[in-house]
Amino acid sequence: MANFTLPETASLLTTVKRIIRLPKLLLVLIVACCCIDSAKAAIEPIPSGSFIINMGVLPQTYGNGVKPWGMVFDLIRNHHVQVKWVINPAKVRSGKDFTYNGVDYKGGTFIILQEYRNAAVNARISYWQSRGVVGITTNSTFNVDVTHTLKYTPRWTFDFQNGKIALGFLLSAGIDTAGFPKKYPADLNGCDDLFVMPHADPTWATHKNLLTWNQNSKGWIWAGCHAVSVLENLCNPANTSQKMNFLSQTGLVLWGNHKDASAPFNYRFPADPEMQFMGNVENAMKNGSEQVFLPLLNGGWRPTTKLGVYDPTQQDIPVKSPGEAALVAYGYAFGDPQRGKVMYEAAHDIDKDNEDAVSALRAFFNFSFMAVLNKQTINPLNGQASITTPGYFDYTVNLPAGYNTADYSFSWTTDCAGSFSNPTGVSTIFQPNPGFSGDCQITVTITDNCGRQYYQSIGIPAFGRNVPVDTVLVADTTVRIPAGEEPVADTTVDAVAGAEPVANTAFGAIVGAFVNGYGQLNWNTLSEGNLDHFEIERGRDADNFENIGKVNAHGNSNLPLDYSYPDLLAKPGAYLYRLKIVDKDDKYTYSKVVVINSESKGISLLLVYPNPFGHKVQVKVESEKRQEVTIRVLNNMGGVIRSQTTFVEKGVTAIEVKNVADLPAGAYHLQIVTPEKSMSVKIMKQ
Repeated sequence: MANFTLPETASLLTTVKRIIRLPKLLLVLIVACCCIDSAKAAIEPIPSGSFIINMGVLPQTYGNGVKPWGMVFDLIRNHHVQVKWVINPAKVRSGKDFTYNGVDYKGGTFIILQEYRNAAVNARISYWQSRGVVGITTNSTFNVDVTHTLKYTPRWTFDFQNGKIALGFLLSAGIDTAGFPKKYPADLNGCDDLFVMPHADPTWATHKNLLTWNQNSKGWIWAGCHAVSVLENLCNPANTSQKMNFLSQTGLVLWGNHKDASAPFNYRFPADPEMQFMGNVENAMKNGSEQVFLPLLNGGWRPTTKLGVYDPTQQDIPVKSPGEAALVAYGYAFGDPQRGKVMYEAAHDIDKDNEDAVSALRAFFNFSFMAVLNKQTINPLNGQASITTPGYFDYTVNLPAGYNTADYSFSWTTDCAGSFSNPTGVSTIFQPNPGFSGDCQITVTITDNCGRQYYQSIGIPAFGRNVPVDTVLVADTTVRIPAGEEPVADTTVDAVAGAEPVANTAFGAIVGAFVNGYGQLNWNTLSEGNLDHFEIERGRDADNFENIGKVNAHGNSNLPLDYSYPDLLAKPGAYLYRLKIVDKDDKYTYSKVVVINSESKGISLLLVYPNPFGHKVQVKVESEKRQEVTIRVLNNMGGVIRSQTTFVEKGVTAIEVKNVADLPAGAYHLQIVTPEKSMSVKIMKQ
């Protein structure tokens, strides 16, 4: 039985137990150390066949600048796609996030990985391209710093007074507004992510719950026009220390008591997610009763408040205000990261159907999707499938202590052809239809009692994410391994009776890896003649192998060809694998033996970059101790062509692989060897 396990965290569980007692309220856990995705960028490989949404197209239009947010919302909400958001932390205004195939991508770029591109997702990509979204499908692998992985969509709640103005923002992006309610602030609870108040006349009596909701539920607030200065000056008549000056020190000059702003404006913080737009905002903010925000004379903006757009020459500074005169301001309420964030944008309605409106709307959507990055009901799921009966895949979701399955509903879906024994249960068994090829996804969707959805998809097979670990590439010696003992690296099995060389086929190398809970075999042929198929055999010792699968060969080819096979390992441990290579005349031979160990031992391979590489390539490993490692580069025949020995420290170490600049273009295997284990990954020289 495979488990989708939620890791236990003591502080998280304490919070759950407290909140679970509240009737009809979602278990909203906002745990800083357990956020869905870190703001710290991480280098990730982007495989060939991924889709890059170009957010840097000029001139900006609703099609190329606003509709991409509708596309991101659609793919996450309706197709469970995780979208990569790439923002260069060192960028200047309108600067590039990264370069691919000679094109500079700017404006906070979105990427849909190849693994999510099934027929339905491709159809939606085509649809959004027809609406004006600009993008390309990649034709090679590259590495990029991913700032955020967007997994969930925000739940907007609109102010009952004039929230309908901002409903138009969603419609302009192509987002259906059904299901996003209008509420009075008194009705806000943990099910609401972001309160949107584009134009209103808030009073303490009607809007006082914003103060509590922003703190207890970490609710985010977006406001516009004169609702901003009114809100910042609200206080409790019975206790004037209770104020709503979220972003200012003492309040703002009221909307009727100051002049408007005048262009040109200044722009700051080009690497902040909120500021990912390409153009200006001036013409979007020349309307309404409040077109700029000024702090009171005896105060100013809080030091933690960021003024992304401001007017350096506003006429009322310094007579009525110390400044600065903000058009876009944002930050944590009261400078407290344990509260939700607040954002203000000037003008009555920023959706004015001009190029500057694209920038203003993008700021709104940037802020909106940030609202759910650190908000979740449960930790992301992880797990794998196992086979208890041939042809059947068992899955289950395990909730830790403090979580009650009655508070969630479960749904199992797949793009495979087959059926689930219990498609709405915590546990289920998937039975593929005859002819099952394995190239599809199983997804469990967990819905909480607010209607938020959390999901985990697992491929059958799960073709790794270019970071294979716990791998042994075996050389040419002989060994016998007693059942139950650890297989030894650099070994093969004695010759098998009946085997003989297969004519007209040149076999390359075979590599095994433990990737995302699966044993993954990769091998290649250098040429094929009259070849029929490969049979995959697995054993716990060298005397006992069983046939676990079959992969058809291309048959005849003068070019190198790559093959893969995933094995859903029955239980943790070390396994031996070999290939029975069979031609059309039923002659067969055996490959070398490889060992896949599903138990981590001392060192893990984190990253190989860049891959493909040019003049140099590096590996990043994480070790439990200081130890010696050997780095080898092997050709497709398994021969060692480069080797170096070095020491890694406890923790993460980056190692540059030496003497690879002069290697011919092509495929190689990079091997990292310690006395305890060996790991391998396929690399490409450009």
